[in-house]
Amino acid sequence: MYSEIALHNEVESCPSERRPVRVLVICSQPLLYSDQSEGQLPVDLLNIQEERNRISSGAKKASSATEIHFLQEATPQNVREALKENWDVIHVSAHGIKGGIVFFEDGYASSHPLTSSEFSDLFCAPLSSKHNRTSNYEANEDKKLVIFLSCCYSHELGKVLFRGLKNFLSEENFNIITIKGSMNEDAGLLFAENFYYHLFTEGVVSTAFNFAQSAVETSPTVGDALHIPLDTFNDDDDFEDSSDSYDSMDLIDSGSSSDRQINSLPWSKRFTLISEASNFMTLELAARESTLCQERLLGSTVCHSNIPLQPSNSILGRSKDIASIVHLFEHRKVNKVGLTGPIGVGKTECSKALAAWFKERGKVSRIIYTTAHESGKLNRTYFTEALELFQVIHSCVNSGSQSSQGLEEQTKSVHQFLELNRSLIIIDSFDLLQPEVRKRVYNYINSLPPATLFVFTSTEILSMPEVFNHQVERLNIQDSRKLFWNVMKVSGYLHGKETLPSSDVSAFKDIVESLDGFPQALISVASKTATMSLQEIHSSLGTDPTYLFVEREPTGQNVGIWNTFIPLYNKLSEPERNLFIYLCAFPGVVTTELISFVFSNGASISETLQLLINRSILKQESNRVHIYTPLRKFGLKQLESPTQSYLLKRGIDFHLLYLQNICLRHLRIQSGLETKNEKEMAVLTSFSCMMNVIQHLLEMSPTGETFSVHVHRFLNQIDILFDEIILSRNWEQGAKLAQGLIDLADRASLPHLKMRALRFQASIFCHQTDEQCVITENFDNDSSGLVSTPPSSSSLSPLRANILELATQHVSESIHLASTFHEVEEMICSMITKAHLELVNGQLESAKDTLRGCLLLCQDKQARKELIASSLSLLARLSRLEGNLSKSRRIHSEIAELIQMHFSDLQPSVQHLLMANPGDSAEQRESEVIWVCHRLRRGHVLAVWNRFELGHLSRSGGDDSSAKTCFKDGLELSYKVDSPYLTCLMLFSLGSAMLSLHGDRNDQILGDDLQEEEEAAALLQAALKISLDIRADDLHTEIKSQMSLIDFQF
Repeated sequence: MYSEIALHNEVESCPSERRPVRVLVICSQPLLYSDQSEGQLPVDLLNIQEERNRISSGAKKASSATEIHFLQEATPQNVREALKENWDVIHVSAHGIKGGIVFFEDGYASSHPLTSSEFSDLFCAPLSSKHNRTSNYEANEDKKLVIFLSCCYSHELGKVLFRGLKNFLSEENFNIITIKGSMNEDAGLLFAENFYYHLFTEGVVSTAFNFAQSAVETSPTVGDALHIPLDTFNDDDDFEDSSDSYDSMDLIDSGSSSDRQINSLPWSKRFTLISEASNFMTLELAARESTLCQERLLGSTVCHSNIPLQPSNSILGRSKDIASIVHLFEHRKVNKVGLTGPIGVGKTECSKALAAWFKERGKVSRIIYTTAHESGKLNRTYFTEALELFQVIHSCVNSGSQSSQGLEEQTKSVHQFLELNRSLIIIDSFDLLQPEVRKRVYNYINSLPPATLFVFTSTEILSMPEVFNHQVERLNIQDSRKLFWNVMKVSGYLHGKETLPSSDVSAFKDIVESLDGFPQALISVASKTATMSLQEIHSSLGTDPTYLFVEREPTGQNVGIWNTFIPLYNKLSEPERNLFIYLCAFPGVVTTELISFVFSNGASISETLQLLINRSILKQESNRVHIYTPLRKFGLKQLESPTQSYLLKRGIDFHLLYLQNICLRHLRIQSGLETKNEKEMAVLTSFSCMMNVIQHLLEMSPTGETFSVHVHRFLNQIDILFDEIILSRNWEQGAKLAQGLIDLADRASLPHLKMRALRFQASIFCHQTDEQCVITENFDNDSSGLVSTPPSSSSLSPLRANILELATQHVSESIHLASTFHEVEEMICSMITKAHLELVNGQLESAKDTLRGCLLLCQDKQARKELIASSLSLLARLSRLEGNLSKSRRIHSEIAELIQMHFSDLQPSVQHLLMANPGDSAEQRESEVIWVCHRLRRGHVLAVWNRFELGHLSRSGGDDSSAKTCFKDGLELSYKVDSPYLTCLMLFSLGSAMLSLHGDRNDQILGDDLQEEEEAAALLQAALKISLDIRADDLHTEIKSQMSLIDFQF
């Protein structure tokens, strides 16, 4: 059935009239749970070991005779077997959710959910067995049972269980402790420790409950005084009736009388004690002079390890990895798994967490950790040859054997042990062995009994037979932040700080994001908070990160993520090393197309690239090659040597040349001379390369010659990046980049750069706030389908009002700088942004004055057509808001003419660039190429907005047919712009206009009309999906509102 293995002292003799209180502790710790929409998701891990310690602590301090039995793995089958024994107290610790559902384990690291009825059946069936319930009792002894359901939302579970137990075991007394709603883990641990101390001291359940509740209530960390109650409730909410009436049974429930107020209860008041009437039990305790507290494990075996192991819940972000490997071992019966991934990604810690999982559940008898090394036996776990690996294994499985044994006897004893005792052997850094040594080691491993489990860690993908490779991924951003935060707490940085200042929060987020999810890098850098501020660390990461990535042990040995890179870097062949350095020099994202463009010998480069990918130095996703950030910073450090510094400049030059060719192909596609390649489209239209180059310049020293040359080359090319970020609605990244450019301009004394960055940041804030205004102006429903209501500054939220105020300050400073340096075009752009801000803020008169001045300046200086069109677009919108629809239509007609003239003006430049060889005179022509691309795209954006405004003007006048034509034209143009947001707007507008054409939704619809309405519904459905994908929440809500008016089912 199961075995019992004593962990501590032997049982002392108990007085015959009293027996020790027997306690069963069931702790469930699944790593994953199943979600119908998202598949397997990680579970927030409970601190099971601490809960076991608290229960033991309470029992030991009580000094009464107790036997505490811990169930090693809480699968339903194991629980059913354990419940066949006789128990006085059963403690269940597990995750619970609303509806009385509790999560046990399935044996493969995933959850096994049980409903309240299934949980009750699981407990009642074995407990109802007369033989097992009376085997350890005297014939005349009362039968009593205390059950503590230490699970969130376990109150419903406890009620169903109580009813089931009374039906099966009417002659026994039961008290059940449950939890209403969710529970703070610290509060739960504190309650458990105090409850068991008083239970094993006094023996009275109600007294122990009250003492434990009082301990939580007065706690300085989770006490009632710290709780902020929720004092607002919706009277219409459907809350469950909390009266605990079980048919004719009169029950006492010490919890709150109203479940609708659960969320307002402090932690202490969420514990409930359920019993029949006022029949609170008293346990018969053994004589107080007996100081017996015995602990046992219920499970397969006790596991020993040659290294200390942290609890499996202490490793962040590895639940899916552990569950996948457990599934391979336990379900698919694989016995060799290779954990692969880049250096510093956490392969070793993942293997140790896996070992801890096996140890906690008693699934193996031995855990043997070994480390492969190129030379030298540094400690007892290291090996450099197959014989040394055998010696490490022998010392772990035969610690008590005679050292005089010969090799043959030792080999035989190892085989005998591994045949009889399932073991897990971890071989860390397997890739450090030379190929011939690796082969000998693997041959020895294959000679061991097949029941033995092996885990290899390696940066290289392992090609040995029977080894299943599992890629260990980087931590996600949430787990990365949590890990960094935990290390900061240990370092003392957070001591005495209730919250971090906003500057520290921003630095914290930037630092964690830049470390790319590498646990070793996160720990190395976070540990520096013991002596450095977050601001200093943030600055060092951009200049010289060497100190941050290197740690020095007390012995003087350098450790840290960069020191682990060095052996791998030294193993690279010369072609691999050169390609790695070149790729580090390329700023930002690198594509396979870029690599082929730069290197002429494509075949050999492809082979070298694949070698670097196999070594986990690079990761390829589609046609993009990702260089992990810590490795890239390491590679850039190598570029500082005099012999290799030229590569940095060449890398940027190659990237700019590649960008120019992208722009040329974009021109050919727009001119109809090339066919759009869907695989390349994201690269062709996003201009992400330019963003990467500028981001790279931000990381460089502002005093270097390379920096000075490249930053001036980009002064006239930043506008294209600004427009791209606005069209993609990447507000957070745009604001961050704009602020970085402002800081860069201040540091390097570049007022022209600052002028544009200030205007860009103001434009970001303006467009972000304007989205709601556009919806209010064009999609608010009345009897005609539209209203035109000027926005009001008082209607904006305080946050948006503050953002607009900051944006106004930035654009005013930009106008001042433009005036100082006589930058007429920049002055016009800044005035357009200022007028847009005033319009969004409801300051219509101020906006009118600004636009009047802007148009006069455009006329006086003969500004470009698209700038005049942008000014007129705002003026047309303003006229519409004032109710002057005829003036608005007239202005939009002028805008359409200006856009046509704009494209005509650009045609000679387009033809000139298309006829030229893309590889000739790159530096002289790159500005012209990007400038033409920028103006072409801006013209298309203006055309889309013009059709949008004209369409809604037509709808305001009741002309839905004209509106439909405008929206169709705008939709086609939006595809050329490649802006999902504009496409979504046009789809929504077109669908709404088509529905409006058919009058009231209750009219009878036949034939073609029915088909057109179905088309309109499909357009709205497509718009809804895009709005969800791009997280346009306001637009998404408006589309859902419109769709609710349609009779069709989606």
